[in-house]
Amino acid sequence: MSFKKYLLLIGIFLALTIVVGQLFKQNFVDTGITKIAKVEDIKNLNCRLTSVLDSETISMIKENLNYSVYNDIPWGYDYPLTVLIVTPTNRISQFDYINIQEVRVVRTLKGNILEGGVINVILEGGVLHYDFGSHKGNFVPIFESYVSLMRLENEYLIFLEPNALNDYYPEEYYDIITINMFPYYNITTDNCVYQSGSYNLNDFGDSEYFTDSQENHNEIVKIKQSIINMFID
Repeated sequence: MSFKKYLLLIGIFLALTIVVGQLFKQNFVDTGITKIAKVEDIKNLNCRLTSVLDSETISMIKENLNYSVYNDIPWGYDYPLTVLIVTPTNRISQFDYINIQEVRVVRTLKGNILEGGVINVILEGGVLHYDFGSHKGNFVPIFESYVSLMRLENEYLIFLEPNALNDYYPEEYYDIITINMFPYYNITTDNCVYQSGSYNLNDFGDSEYFTDSQENHNEIVKIKQSIINMFID
């Protein structure tokens, strides 16, 4: 192959690379998920919800409550279970479809984490980049959880265990032990803004749970309080 033909092939290859790159860029939608750094950043995304707590779901939670409390929590003496009262800082990050929220330890009920320290908590669920609707490219961020993020200036009861991969991380992370779909328990307020027929996160304001009626919210608060009373006098 002559040198001129070689240069021509390289030129064609570079041109194709640029064209393909531009086509990919036009089809890529930035919903802002990668920029999440503070709690309010998620609110600014105007997320959709996948579902809300309705009567059927709450009935199932009530039926399984006692079983969940004694089976979801690893009660073994040698198990590294940590039970804390925490309050969130304003730092949050999104990684591989999970939220990592930074919290400050207010009180240690079980475990050896120092009070006043800051730890990273891996939340179940998070913000998902989702093609919503039938139109191609109609991407919207989805918040997949029945429970809001931990709110600033609120305190929460939370059950944790060390993440299994902590030896490979520069910082320590803790996994939440969920009890019957509840990741944590707000002990400061029972704030509720229920919405019937709405699946927009911002419509629920600072509501702790996403429910479709006042009655269902009241039932969820009773369940929450029964668990809190088991651990806090």
